[in-house]
Amino acid sequence: MTYLDISFGYKNLQRFCMVAAFFLCSLSAASQTTRYVTLTGAGTMDGSSWANASSNLQATINASAAGDAVWVAAGTYKPTLGPFGVVPSDPRDKTFYVKDGVKIYGGFAGTETLLSERNITANITTLSGDFNSNDAVSGSGSTLSITGNTENAYHVVLASTTVSGTGVTIDGFSIIGGNANTNTVVTVNGNNVARDNGGGIFTTNGTNTLTNNLIYNNAAANGGGIFTRNGLNSTISNNTIYNNATSINGGGIFTTNGTDMVTNNTIYGNKTAIRGGGVHVAGINAINTFANNTFYNNNGTSGGAFYTTDANNTLINNTFYNNNANNGAGIFTVEGTNTISNNILWGSGSSIADYYYVNGPNGNTFTNNLLQLAATHYPTDASLNYGIGAGASGNIFAQDPLFVNATDIDGADNIHRTADDGLFLQATSPVINVGSATGSPATDILGTTRPQGAGIDMGAYEWFYSCPTATTLYVDASIATSGGGQSWATAFKTLEEALAIAHCCSIIDTIKVATGTYKPTKKPYNGCTEITTTFARDLTFHLPDGLVLWGGYPAGGGVRNSTTNITTLSGDFNGNDVVAGSGSTLSITGNTENAYHVVLASAAISGGIGVTIDGFTIRGGNANGSSNLTVNGNTIERNHGGGIYSFNGINTLRNNTLHGNAVNYNGGGIYTNNGTNIVANNILSVNKAVGGGGIFTEFGTNTISNNTLSGNNAGNGGGIYIAYSSTTINNNTLSGNNAGSGGGIFTLTSTTTINNNALFGNSVNNDGGGIAIIYGTNNLNNNTLSGNSAIRYGGGIFNYEGTNSLTNNILWDNKIGTSATVAGADYFANGTNGNTFTNNLLQLAASNYTTVGSGNYDLGTAASGNIFAQDPLFVDATDIDGADDIHRTADDGLRLQIGSPCINTGNNTGVTATDITGAARIQNTTVDMGAYEGGVNVCPTVPTLYVDASIAASGNGQRGQPPTKP
Repeated sequence: MTYLDISFGYKNLQRFCMVAAFFLCSLSAASQTTRYVTLTGAGTMDGSSWANASSNLQATINASAAGDAVWVAAGTYKPTLGPFGVVPSDPRDKTFYVKDGVKIYGGFAGTETLLSERNITANITTLSGDFNSNDAVSGSGSTLSITGNTENAYHVVLASTTVSGTGVTIDGFSIIGGNANTNTVVTVNGNNVARDNGGGIFTTNGTNTLTNNLIYNNAAANGGGIFTRNGLNSTISNNTIYNNATSINGGGIFTTNGTDMVTNNTIYGNKTAIRGGGVHVAGINAINTFANNTFYNNNGTSGGAFYTTDANNTLINNTFYNNNANNGAGIFTVEGTNTISNNILWGSGSSIADYYYVNGPNGNTFTNNLLQLAATHYPTDASLNYGIGAGASGNIFAQDPLFVNATDIDGADNIHRTADDGLFLQATSPVINVGSATGSPATDILGTTRPQGAGIDMGAYEWFYSCPTATTLYVDASIATSGGGQSWATAFKTLEEALAIAHCCSIIDTIKVATGTYKPTKKPYNGCTEITTTFARDLTFHLPDGLVLWGGYPAGGGVRNSTTNITTLSGDFNGNDVVAGSGSTLSITGNTENAYHVVLASAAISGGIGVTIDGFTIRGGNANGSSNLTVNGNTIERNHGGGIYSFNGINTLRNNTLHGNAVNYNGGGIYTNNGTNIVANNILSVNKAVGGGGIFTEFGTNTISNNTLSGNNAGNGGGIYIAYSSTTINNNTLSGNNAGSGGGIFTLTSTTTINNNALFGNSVNNDGGGIAIIYGTNNLNNNTLSGNSAIRYGGGIFNYEGTNSLTNNILWDNKIGTSATVAGADYFANGTNGNTFTNNLLQLAASNYTTVGSGNYDLGTAASGNIFAQDPLFVDATDIDGADDIHRTADDGLRLQIGSPCINTGNNTGVTATDITGAARIQNTTVDMGAYEGGVNVCPTVPTLYVDASIAASGNGQRGQPPTKP
């Protein structure tokens, strides 16, 4: 039954007239007057100034004319009159009734002269319907409970204007304690006002502005926080609407038959028993826009966050997170036409097709949204329950939006819509720059201009970063949530966040990374903008030119040690790579989804700086593509550089471990093109390529030193492939690598100096088990090649043309097939060459070599000082890294025993200052042959030694071995 309350009484009417007359007599006739209210009043209390502030908010509103403003100072105000300006017979009809055209503002301290001077957060101005101050509110969302409110006002604030009315402004208040729970109505200004709608605010007709309010702990049948009807271009913005409850519809907001702009609101923790935990929109005449709002932890049976029936809505750039419902935890639509664009729908508590559910015919269009489940859950037939329409496009499915901290939505300052909000995006979020510009708001929920990058971001927050004044950023995978990245205490959690900043802020020159495993989530950048490609595997750690990247720090920061604090950069997105075997048996599977390049650096050809990469384990790259992309003006090929790909610049790649990377062409572990490259102190193992299983470098100037390359596999250059470059290869250990040619090293048309390297147990299916040289000018000095093998030619070294100087090298026990004694087992030359062998140990008798200047086994016409067919007496060729299992240390197995024929028999001309271990060269008067300087006294394991003057050369004097010559 509809009930019209008209029993306000003569005495109440008389009281109202006296109060109104007092204010009307004291106010100026000028239009747009500002009046002032404080909790206790002041001076004459006529409301003309703060000094003469009124203590009666309702009377001050009543005394105001359309266009006037009422400024209200901090404090809690409760209504004392009904909507007719008298004390109502039902006490719960008491409300703050805002006359048409009047603007009320809260949040003042009581001294301001400009509206902009108020501080809403500091000066809380509360309008409360809890007359007994006994409401008990607990829980939030699905657990929300509001009791003790049976005496509360039906509506805390009420505005009811005619169809042609102006509307009101309600700005800067905390509105609490409404309880619209009675199924009767009153008529106010010609409009029916239902006592079960709009516990916090009820408006009907007019162009209303509801902004900057906290609306919470209200209850109703419909519209717990706000109920608005027939609004004309009304604005609901910058409000925080939370912990409101309804028994039917619209826990936070119910809007019907209006044309409302609902923007920049935070709507959370609201609850409804049936439809629209956050918002319910109804009416065939409703044309609404919802933009830049966040909906989280709202709960309903249908439409946990948003429910709409019949209406025409545009939902753009909203963030829906962790809302709950039986159907449509985020959005539930019934008929109507909805344009849904640039929204994020994530973290649903629902088990039924995450956030979206549709019932009945509709004209819904989904474009450029992030949806929680895989694309298969959303048919394009809009008539189906989860259908997103035939026009759906640009949507992202089943990708974490990467919020900064979804467990702390309002951030450390506990204020919504500020820069530390938890639903702000991480720099690596997949929703950055991929929204649609069509209809997108000019700013985001914080007021930040859109776009900040190459495109609009999805969701309520537009990602931005203010460049720091510091030059170093910090990354630590062990932390719970990312900070600002400018110290270990405020480190980023992901490397991609730091790289995104470094690409945008030229001041950043260093990134320090703590132990942990990091996987790329962004594609390369051109300038400050991530490149858009159709290849998901283009995700890579792209380093801006000039960056120094340090790994190996402990969690939380501290002393750097890349050996103990393993810092892994992985392109194995699924974590399912299987690396088996080594060298010729190497197999890498499970990597079809892997990044093409784990790390990418691309410097401009003119003015490029280059990068430093130091202290990382880099694995899981799989450059098996067949196309290119352009980064910083350079063509980056998707079939080169599985671990590291560098182009131009002066690059330092140091103290890294590259393991289990693969390519379809060149550079399984490292690929460099042009530039000046220093590759030092790295371990490259079980990487695979066509050219250069460990390292491939072309068209550059390179120094490759103190690296360990083992178990790599390639078509050519199992360990290292040098092409068209000027390169120095010093002090490296290459063992167990396999290739078609050049098991350890392959050099093509290059100028190469190869000093103090140990090549052991490398193998090829064709030529050059240890080293293959094709054209170019090459100097090989003080290298040790032992136990390498080829199927065809040159178990130790294969040479095709070129001009080569070989001095102080040891070639021993290298093989063709399984034989170390056939011609060419250690050295084979093909074609015209200018080779000169000086002071080398060769494994066959002198008769196997010529010195005429041509032929397959020719040592050159100037050959001299070479030693033939004498055991070099290695300490232990079965354990080349020694007991400490560390290459290039004093216990290495390829060191020479005292008594070795290679000691003090080299040529001193042009030798390096140190050997492969860093020990001084020429420890006596003459340099030793091979990679190691200085003999080692190895005590025998037997008590008896043997001497025989008839032998050609000394052995170690033990039984079963060649005896010692006196």
